[in-house]
Formats: sequence, C-alpha cells, structure tokens
Amino acid sequence: MRKCTKWPSLGWAAGAMLLALPFTMLAQKSEPADFYPAISLGLSTGAPAYLGADATLSFFRPLAFRIGYYRAKFNSRQFSQDLSDYQDGQELDLDAGADLSTIGLLADLPIVRGRWLRIVGGAMINLDNHVTVSGRFAEGIPYNDYTISPEQAGSVTTTYTTSRVFPYLAIGLGRAVPQKRFGLSLEAGGMLRGKPEIAVASTGLLEGNEANGPVLSENFSNVRFQPSVNLRLAMRLDLPAPDPAAARQQEEDAQELAEEQESVQPSQQETTPNAAVDSSPEEAPEAAEEAPPEPETQEAEAQEPPKRRKNQKRNKPAAEPETEAEETKIAQPASPVNMVRLQGTAVDAQSGSTLQAVYLDLYLVAADGSKRLERTGRYPGGTFTLGLLPGKTYELTLIEGGYQPLTKTILVEAAPEAALIEQTFSLQQNP
Repeated sequence: MRKCTKWPSLGWAAGAMLLALPFTMLAQKSEPADFYPAISLGLSTGAPAYLGADATLSFFRPLAFRIGYYRAKFNSRQFSQDLSDYQDGQELDLDAGADLSTIGLLADLPIVRGRWLRIVGGAMINLDNHVTVSGRFAEGIPYNDYTISPEQAGSVTTTYTTSRVFPYLAIGLGRAVPQKRFGLSLEAGGMLRGKPEIAVASTGLLEGNEANGPVLSENFSNVRFQPSVNLRLAMRLDLPAPDPAAARQQEEDAQELAEEQESVQPSQQETTPNAAVDSSPEEAPEAAEEAPPEPETQEAEAQEPPKRRKNQKRNKPAAEPETEAEETKIAQPASPVNMVRLQGTAVDAQSGSTLQAVYLDLYLVAADGSKRLERTGRYPGGTFTLGLLPGKTYELTLIEGGYQPLTKTILVEAAPEAALIEQTFSLQQNP
C-alpha cells in the first residue's frame, strides 16, 4: 500500500507552533494591553525563491497571518561536465532549468518580548514545480574504427517534481509587522517536500532509459528537506482605530437636541401667563409695548448651543421672564477659542528623537475620581494636538511598541483667552 506523504507532514509545522504558545503567552504579559490592527506589505529575496511579495495581516494577538507569492525561474545552457574518470576524453554538454512558483499561507507567532523573535509556519502550495536537466555528449564517441556522432548517440532528459502542497517552518528575526514605517527581517528554515518523482526521457542510441525513472525516485526518496533563507523588507500600513469617544459624543448631541425641541413649546406657554399676572390694568400698555421684543429674545436663544439653552430653561424663574432673557443675551457661551490646546510630541528618552508614531488614550477625570474616555487613536509622526477644557483634570496615556507606557495627569488652569501648551513626553524603551 502506498503511503501518503502530502498532508501528514503539515502537522510538523502546526506542532512546532503549538509548542511555542506558552512562550508567547509569557511574552504577551509584558506588553501593553492596547492593541491596534495593522498590515505590512513585504518584498523578499533569497533561496530557493529569487523574489517574493507578501501581505501580513495583524488583526488580533498573538498571531499575524501572511499570504505571499514566491517565484524562482532560471535556465542554464551549455555547461560541460568532465567524464574523464569514466571515459577518456569525454565531456557532457548539459542544459538545466528550474521553474518554481509558490503561494505561501503562513502564520507568524512571536515568542519573546518585543516580538523580534518569532516562529513562522504554514503551508506552501506549488503552482509550477519542476527541475529539468538534459545532457548529451560534447564530441563523437570512438567505437573501434567508427565514430558515433553526438546526434546519433542522442540525449537524456531528467525531470524532477514533488508534491503540490508541503509544510514550511522557519525562525524569523525581526518583526513581521514593523514597529516603524519600514523594517527588515530575516527568516531561516526549510520546507519538507514530498517523495520526489523523477522521469527520464531519452533519444537516439540512449533510448530505453525511461525505466531508470522509478529507480532514481526510490534512490532519492529520503531527500525531501529543502533549506530556505529569505531577507524581507516590509512597510507598515496602519488601520484606523475605533474612536468610542466620538460615537458617544454624537449620541449625546442627538439626545440633547431632542430634549431641547420638546422643551420649546412648554417654555413659550409659561412666559405669557406669568407676564399677565404681574402686570396691572394701568401697566397693560407698558406690557403691550414690551411684548414685541419677545421674538428677539427667542432668536437670541436659538443662536445659543442646545446644551446651554436647556440648562437656562430648567433654572429660569417663571416670574421674571424678560429679565432672564436680557441676562441670556449678555452671558454668551464660552467661545471655542477659549479651549486650551495641548501640542504634544512623543520622543525616545535615550536619544531624544521623535517617535514614528504613538498611540494615546485621553480620559477626563471627574471630581469623584471616575474617568471617561475622551479620545483614543494612533498618531503617525509622534505629534498630536488635543483640545482641553479650562479647569478640568485629564489623564493622558501614551503607548508605542517597544516602549514602556507613559501616563501623565494634566490639570488645565482656567484661561480667559486662547492658550497653547507645548510639551514633550519621553518614553523609556523596554529593558
């Protein structure tokens, strides 16, 4: 019974990655809890593939998945092989060629802190998979008083193929998804190919050597391991991180607008009866003269932000509607320019150089110590600008791969005019 060698060997790669999981879990404990998805596009070169292109997707911890295409094709014609040890003065002219096209479905599993050392495993799928060698005598072969020409002697062509799917296992140095915009990595490992299938075709006087194909296949049945070394250049592409603060703010604005529309009609109905009670018959003409400015008051209120109008209507005394309307026109809401702008830069604490990117979480700290997430996201270039309300306390956390998280408490002093704060935040590298 013929033994199947195509699929069982794939378990070797899976088994090696499972053995590495405990080391991966230990490495993850020392990294920040926040995770942001990213993609890297890579170009690789090495052996056996001369050139390759891939895309690595990091959607969740700890694995990163990669799909790539690798190509190796060459032809070498008319190189000679000396056969003096077998026949005096004889040489062979050889032609050799290889056509290897492979699709790789791989997974990267980091096993140390910082993700610079990882295990790479998966499956390789052959699209083209054959190596061909053809040989013929370079000169005529003397036979007694007769010389056999190379054309009469003929040629022998040998073709080598293996299974279509086989496992791949390697050790990678360098991150699969670089920490900065570009990164280099090195992979060294190998592929476990299936049992080789060698076919022989011959012509001329050498015809009849086809029967040697199965014999050669059996002789090379244990030659299955193919080493692989690749150098990879990768470019990182960040995916947009979710912003829960923005979604929550939109929901609150919609709710405030709905409440404000519901309170418009009751407020108008309360104003007219109270004015009639406070005014006597003799004062009726005065009340009639003062009545027209009410549309202006309503127009002034309509220009105010919904949240401020809602608070004024809840605290509005019923007996003095006109006085309150005058105060509302005078007490304008705080202008957006009175917000304090924090312009921050994240730098390396050792070198002082600006980081390529930084993740941040900004929390608003209430008087009771509770926190509310105001902003989160990744800022390429390591610089960011935040709008802060005067008199409030914030907590800012900066995170970047390879560095220790940095948390700062920011107390914003009241500023009657526009203010700009420029501050540098130094992040320590992981030990």
